[in-house]
Amino acid sequence: MAYMLPSRLKASFTLFHRNEKKGVGTNRRRHNFHQPLSHTSRNPCAPIISRKELEFSRVVMPFATDTQWPEGLLTIFTVSRRGSGSPEDWYSGPYDKMLNYCFGDGFDFIVARQAPPAHDSGGNLDFLVHVLVLDKNCLPVLLLVVKDDTHLHNPSKRGATDIQMRFQYDQLLHRCPLPTLYGLSLLGTKMRVYTGNTVSMKVNPPSVEQPARGAVDSSFLADQWDLDILSHEGFLKMKEIVDFIKEHSGRA
Repeated sequence: MAYMLPSRLKASFTLFHRNEKKGVGTNRRRHNFHQPLSHTSRNPCAPIISRKELEFSRVVMPFATDTQWPEGLLTIFTVSRRGSGSPEDWYSGPYDKMLNYCFGDGFDFIVARQAPPAHDSGGNLDFLVHVLVLDKNCLPVLLLVVKDDTHLHNPSKRGATDIQMRFQYDQLLHRCPLPTLYGLSLLGTKMRVYTGNTVSMKVNPPSVEQPARGAVDSSFLADQWDLDILSHEGFLKMKEIVDFIKEHSGRA
């Protein structure tokens, strides 16, 4: 059986040959492959690692070891929201970048942008971003839906957002190969986390019934989107979710 090089090893070879062609590092001492990598200059035989190689090593899978959101990612969100484009423009690129950062550059997961569903029971569809993270078998392991942050202050729109998330679970939960399907509902960067149990088919938080008639009370689902995904607490929550998905995808 032919042996296939791992993608990250191929990337390392590609970077090496690219640097050689550009003449980068051609004046370095020949690397002793029996020695561990080192940054120290005390050992004259120690390899010298270029800045580009160091940056590449962080690009491979930094989320596994990082303890906070990278400044570069936070800057992308800040700059995008300053732009003059539509709210969809403010969030589509940044959230795509975030999910690819969280799940890495390998082939185990696919960050797949979705068109808004054609039908639902929760009123007008006003998704700005609708993304599924799929496993290598193209089965859903994470749902992310982003809407405008103005929904935070409108109880009717909060209610519609909740209904639409549950409709998504109706469509996806039976296809998820993991014990739990996580769903992230974001109003701007304010997040509410849903979980669907693939055995009992129950979704949490439980549904709260809206008044049948009249105006929706201003307190309806207030403070349910209370976690900013860009905060340190948001980072830790994403870490918990992604770790769960990766761990159980290995068993699926």
